[in-house]
Amino acid sequence: MDIDTMRDLTREALEARSDIDSVSEIEEGASDQRVLGAETADGTLFFVVIRDV
Repeated sequence: MDIDTMRDLTREALEARSDIDSVSEIEEGASDQRVLGAETADGTLFFVVIRDV
């Protein structure tokens, strides 16, 4: 599975949850990783890093 497919599947899974208000991709320029930022309904922020190793 390629890194962009992994990112898309992770994003879809997060967006499907009712307690997640928003999910966005963080552009940081590395070709071997993708970073998603998410915010929960109570304002908690977290990041998911997907690396192609």
